[in-house]
Amino acid sequence: KFSEILETTLETLASALKINISPEQKNNFKAALAQLKPHSDVIKGLLVLRAFGYRIAALTNSTLESTIQIFEKNNLIPYFERVLSVDSVQTYKPSKKTYAFAARELKVQNQDIWMIAAHPWDLQGAAHAGCKTALIIRNSKPENNLFRKPNFQSNNLYELASMIKAQEIKNDGK
Repeated sequence: KFSEILETTLETLASALKINISPEQKNNFKAALAQLKPHSDVIKGLLVLRAFGYRIAALTNSTLESTIQIFEKNNLIPYFERVLSVDSVQTYKPSKKTYAFAARELKVQNQDIWMIAAHPWDLQGAAHAGCKTALIIRNSKPENNLFRKPNFQSNNLYELASMIKAQEIKNDGK
């Protein structure tokens, strides 16, 4: 389960930093993750993507149930055509299988998918699977020169939606 990966990663990081984490702190960490709120640009960006005619789906490494619970809590469900979990393919992103699964479920080709994420590793997997990519830069993270550069990058979803649409218009005009 993805929750086990998160807990193991937390423990590994704490060990590397020589920090002891109590069971209560682990539970507080998990509870905090369940309370995550969308960034302020997300709703506006989703509305713009829908207005431009894009179908919107979420592909998560978390369980479908936990993701839907968070989406419902934050009133995000109406913006998404589908919420997909890698549980269905029993492997995690960035495996190519996960993006192929999403394409099958949405009845599109990988090259027709725009993967928008704040995680460069997620975009790297999507790019290797043939998807187009857009990076939302959160917290001024530096670029990772080991990964392919995304097609677009910005610090907000609204701007990325506009960039993607402008590129589509440009390509249609050729």
